[in-house]
Amino acid sequence: MRSVVSSAEVYGVERPVENGLNAATTQALHQSARAAFAATSAPGAVMAVRTAEGTWVAALGYEDWARTVPMAADVNQRIGSVTKTFTVTALLQLAERGALSLDDPIETYVPGMPNGTATLAQLAEMRSGIPSYTFNQSFQDALFADPDAPWTPQQLVDLVKQEAPLFPPGDMVFYSNTNLVLLGMVIEQITGEPIETVLAEQIIKPLGLEHTLMPTDATLAEPHARGYTLQGVEGRQPVEATDWNPSWAWTAGAMISNLNDLLVWGEALGTGKGILSSATQARRLASFDLTIPIYRGPDAQAPQTPARAYGLGLARALDWIWP
Repeated sequence: MRSVVSSAEVYGVERPVENGLNAATTQALHQSARAAFAATSAPGAVMAVRTAEGTWVAALGYEDWARTVPMAADVNQRIGSVTKTFTVTALLQLAERGALSLDDPIETYVPGMPNGTATLAQLAEMRSGIPSYTFNQSFQDALFADPDAPWTPQQLVDLVKQEAPLFPPGDMVFYSNTNLVLLGMVIEQITGEPIETVLAEQIIKPLGLEHTLMPTDATLAEPHARGYTLQGVEGRQPVEATDWNPSWAWTAGAMISNLNDLLVWGEALGTGKGILSSATQARRLASFDLTIPIYRGPDAQAPQTPARAYGLGLARALDWIWP
């Protein structure tokens, strides 16, 4: 039986449910959801806001491009880079236990990387200067030629081993998926366990996240929406990517969850409750630094002054924090 979180609205069909928020706030959220969704080309979306007063949810559009199944709030979904928040949290937990130090260089665990002196903290903060394999042309060609093919973490990081560092460690910010795959490799080395086991034991089970997992294949449990992409596609007709093998993203972006679990996870990330000590959570929330410039490429005349900062597995701008 499918459940809906607190309150929900399907785009164009009102389904008022008591949600604890006042009427004006609920109406404003409905209007913002409709406006934001209308500006996208996605067939559907699920949105939610949780405060101390209550929870608001909107299920907009449809689960598929053919518009045959209305979107529902309880769909399982691939959560992309939200995965990074789980990976870095697991790393911080291991640092709390003394199993590793955030000041350890990545060279200690995965030799031969560009900027091997970059610390684990600098990888988690996107300040390592290590290139991202997702910008590697051979990787892109291989992925789009055979999106069902499995990738190992070692294959992913090997793609950039011969590339030059982008900048000295700590000098700038560059969002690199390689950083998070490397951290996943470190976690597995330290624990002697597969990353899916580590995340389940250290985070998922303690928080009671019943629909969250690191997949080991392309399976996506029902109910779920369909995913589409224009990447690697000729023309403007999107292709379905729902069942593409997610191993290419691994600890940078392969996890699965649903709305209920993500609302719990968002609160845990913001407070540290149930996952980190108060000291570690304070360090995490103090790790944003707006003075560190953003890397814009080798031909940029000057680094960009950032409008946002990246910290330990989280970004921050205008007092908002997100993956």
